[in-house]
Amino acid sequence: MSETVKLGDLEVRFEVHGAGIPIVFTPGGFSSLDQARALAQALAGIGYQVLLWDRPNTGGSSLAFDQDD
Repeated sequence: MSETVKLGDLEVRFEVHGAGIPIVFTPGGFSSLDQARALAQALAGIGYQVLLWDRPNTGGSSLAFDQDD
């Protein structure tokens, strides 16, 4: 199940799988969210709690364009 947290104007989507030793996993690049979810569920099955978070500008999180004046 996916959740969203609001940080200022930015919304970041995340999922937590399992319970136990925490791991933060940032999908992207060479893996899709579906592949990351499968890995998270496998790790949850052996005693880890995995936080998957969707970086800004990718997938379900907000778009964010920072620019220095």
